[in-house]
Amino acid sequence: MTATPLSRVMGILGQRLVQALVVALLVAGLCFLMVQSLPGDIAFRIAAGRYGYDYVTAEAANAVRSELGLAGSALARFGDWLWALLQGDLGSSLVTGAPVATDVGHHLGATLTLASASVVLALVLALVVALPLGSLSALRPGEWCDRLTLGLGLSGVLSRVVRESVLTVVQSGYYRFALTKGLSPARVFWRHGLRNTGVSIIAYTSVQLVLLIEGVVVVESLFAWPGIGHALVHAIFWRDIPMVQGTVLVLAVLFVLLNTLTDLLCLAIDPRGPKEF
Repeated sequence: MTATPLSRVMGILGQRLVQALVVALLVAGLCFLMVQSLPGDIAFRIAAGRYGYDYVTAEAANAVRSELGLAGSALARFGDWLWALLQGDLGSSLVTGAPVATDVGHHLGATLTLASASVVLALVLALVVALPLGSLSALRPGEWCDRLTLGLGLSGVLSRVVRESVLTVVQSGYYRFALTKGLSPARVFWRHGLRNTGVSIIAYTSVQLVLLIEGVVVVESLFAWPGIGHALVHAIFWRDIPMVQGTVLVLAVLFVLLNTLTDLLCLAIDPRGPKEF
């Protein structure tokens, strides 16, 4: 029996929800193990984050160790954090004492501001160049427009993806049949070409968007932009375990959300999908 549009959407959402839960548990566990395995005294690092290296003493480090229960079982601390997470609480920063959710929300806002000004613009410019160039090179293979392959970085790569997708469509039987019915080449391309190539283009573009977002994290660290990547680097340096786990958890969920939106968009434009969607 053919699946209805609603059932297909609910199936995608259900799969992504399970994926988000699995990713959250794996990310939280791996981040905890990573920070615990870093060299150095974790209590000393946290105290240095609170007071500065020039003011850290053995007594201050021992006080932090006692306050946070760092001398106890690491597994018990992870269990406490996980139980709080199940109740919607990301915990508090070991350095500032502020709620992790508040800090992450503040830094995420700065990251989104930077991303909207750079990542989105870069992606839009790449698409503006790649879509017409890739389509034209597929419709006119071997001509000059088919040899600008690496001209503009991402646009060059993306134009080749568009080119191969469009070329596959225009060489198909149903596309040639549409031409034999007397429709103009432009009308056949707009009605039968673009939608059939959209799925692969959207999937590739979503991967590039993830890579660009990762680049934003690097830029934040290099230029001290108060975004979520900058906060993550400092949290690792100061051994602020709840902040590390909360930050990486939010990034992982954002990537799952991006994948979900990509799946839904591909389902919406896929000509093989239900017409009612």
